[in-house]
Amino acid sequence: MSHNRAIKPVSFSLNKDDEVEMLDYVKNKNFSNYVKRLIFFDMRQKLREIEPAPTLPPVTKDDFEGFI
Repeated sequence: MSHNRAIKPVSFSLNKDDEVEMLDYVKNKNFSNYVKRLIFFDMRQKLREIEPAPTLPPVTKDDFEGFI
């Protein structure tokens, strides 16, 4: 294991319908990238609540170039 990575596991309860639905939804996606994009968009949204939207550039595909 590489020492330059932080690992944050996520658990899903198989007894809760909404969590089973989420797990099923992401089964064919790159889970790590998907979670990173959700976090990134959430961070951007929080910035928009603080700053006026015109000061932020639009999100592009290139913004995710560094995500593995």
